[in-house]
Amino acid sequence: MLRMLPKHVERFQEIVALLVDFDFKTGRYNRYRDQEHHWLRKAISVCDPGCLRVTALPLPESDGVYNVTVTYSSERSRFRTSWIHEDGIYQERKTAPPEHPVHGIVCLTDLLRDELPENPVETVHASLSVKS
Repeated sequence: MLRMLPKHVERFQEIVALLVDFDFKTGRYNRYRDQEHHWLRKAISVCDPGCLRVTALPLPESDGVYNVTVTYSSERSRFRTSWIHEDGIYQERKTAPPEHPVHGIVCLTDLLRDELPENPVETVHASLSVKS
């Protein structure tokens, strides 16, 4: 089911900022079919969090892989972008020993789990937004 993170917009932006920075430093964004996606994610990482609405849809049969859609909306502009987010931190934790630093890094799966009700199977439709 579609999930949202209304409490964690800024934390989501921090995760996106780290990914954008990594892609830029390694030149990985140059290999994207559409480099515009890199720059849209850069905009997401630095914009006013009150202008964002983010949804994450877990992909079937995939643990820690999400279809993320972000909509930016302000008085002067709007954009929407989406990507498949493979939560590498979450995946790495599965095999890392308990003392490994990866267990101290916040990931998208952590944010989603924090937003879930007590029974994660009964998750409601969701979007990440500080606007009502």
